[in-house]
Amino acid sequence: MTSFTMADGISSLNTNFKDFAASMNSNQALQASSLVGRNVRVNSDTLIFDGTNKSYGAIEVPGKTTSMKVSIYDASGALVKSDTVSNPDEGKFELAWDGTNEAGVKQTAGLYTMKIDATVDGKSQSLVTSSYVPVASVTLGTLTADMKLNLLGLGAKKMSDILEIAAG
Repeated sequence: MTSFTMADGISSLNTNFKDFAASMNSNQALQASSLVGRNVRVNSDTLIFDGTNKSYGAIEVPGKTTSMKVSIYDASGALVKSDTVSNPDEGKFELAWDGTNEAGVKQTAGLYTMKIDATVDGKSQSLVTSSYVPVASVTLGTLTADMKLNLLGLGAKKMSDILEIAAG
């Protein structure tokens, strides 16, 4: 009799756990859906320019950085614009690109690449970049796959790939 009661208790516990897991998945989906249309920051060298609004990126600047050269390239790899920053502060450095080239001419909408070359403690190195990208949709997770945010121009990213959620 005791083993039947114990088996029934385990079965009930399994059912309750499945219900709890389904509730958690539903809650995560609801939270993730609130990100649709908002910008999130992910590690990427891609800037998405919509043809009108500024594109935003960020760089984690190490200590002892004396200069940075910020370069933006079009899809064919041609340099569109570059700028130099002297003595940037250590930490997150945000950049905004208005979509113009060196001559001030507005570029077409599309994907652009940013590259940051820096002098850190007297040595040249490339810095890791991140960009702010709109969330287009959410792909719900399953028992075998994580929930993903589908980012405009970058594809699907796990929630753990998100570095920051932009305000607004």
